[in-house]
Amino acid sequence: MNILFVIGSLGGGGAEKNIIWLAKKFADIGYNIRILTICDNENEAYEIPSSITRVKASDETTIEHRWFDLIKQYKKYKSLRYDIIANNPDLVISFIDTCNLQVLISMIFSKVKIIVSERTDWRIHRINRRWKILRRILYPTASKVVCLSKPCFQDALSYKPKWRCAYIPNAVQKPKNIKKHKLRKKIIVCMSRLIKSKRVDHVISAFSKIVEKHDGFELIVIGFGPELSNLKKLCEKLKILHKVKFTGWINDPFPILEEAYMFLFASKYEAFGMVILEALCVGVPVVSYRYVSDPSILITDNVNGFLVEDGSISAMSEKALLLIENNDLHTRMSNECYKITNQFNEEKIFKMWSQIVI
Repeated sequence: MNILFVIGSLGGGGAEKNIIWLAKKFADIGYNIRILTICDNENEAYEIPSSITRVKASDETTIEHRWFDLIKQYKKYKSLRYDIIANNPDLVISFIDTCNLQVLISMIFSKVKIIVSERTDWRIHRINRRWKILRRILYPTASKVVCLSKPCFQDALSYKPKWRCAYIPNAVQKPKNIKKHKLRKKIIVCMSRLIKSKRVDHVISAFSKIVEKHDGFELIVIGFGPELSNLKKLCEKLKILHKVKFTGWINDPFPILEEAYMFLFASKYEAFGMVILEALCVGVPVVSYRYVSDPSILITDNVNGFLVEDGSISAMSEKALLLIENNDLHTRMSNECYKITNQFNEEKIFKMWSQIVI
């Protein structure tokens, strides 16, 4: 079978990481796999395995046009349709909302099976109103709509016209040699894109309260984005810039995570907290806001981490201090963290994908 994966770009992010993982899994069992990117972005964060053919869209496909310029829009989607058909796919798997819709528009009336995967919580995530309308119209034409979270899956089941939905969470792509009970350093980690909805400023503010009592800790912020300069200014204002390290994008965060004492997470919403899963799988307790999309699928409060009131910086810092000041509690939680790999292991999640592909 020929499977064509389609995504905007392969820049740093959870969707990009997971599309490569999924493509490789299918390539490993003998499928002919290609990945097509449809945006003009040369900055790629991930290495493509040799078993996967990398394809870039034609220039006409990558150009953005105004909505009302119908002739240019027609040419763009005609070009995308050609790019897809030229790869002779038996199945197309598309990731991320606007990319999904562009694929569905371009392949209208085609007999090629198309699976679209939503990578965020569409109930909260803001996209252009036109895209929202098109989603409700076009998703029913997809062979399957994959939802990352159970709340989104339940929400989608109520839509008319009906979406053919499947709930498939992310798999934990853990390092092969995890050293349990490894000596933890005085490091607190936050990992996300540096955009307003991730509320990394809340993490920094909570950390400032932590170091008032435990001066030896360092905060490492892994990620990139437009809020970087504002976050550095906040650190300067709180007089903790010397204790906060901004690493930028890191392809493999596990060497840092394996040494971390805890992980702080303050995002406004997530479809599935992939970075939470990565922290837990190497034994790092997580203190997270109880955000709308429900992080309890990953974090069991007072078992492998703490869930605190959404938006409460003081509650986040209090629970972090509790972990620092109670070694037995930290050890117990760390041991519980490793168990997350049983629930979201690669074999189990790939089997779920295989069932909707074959």
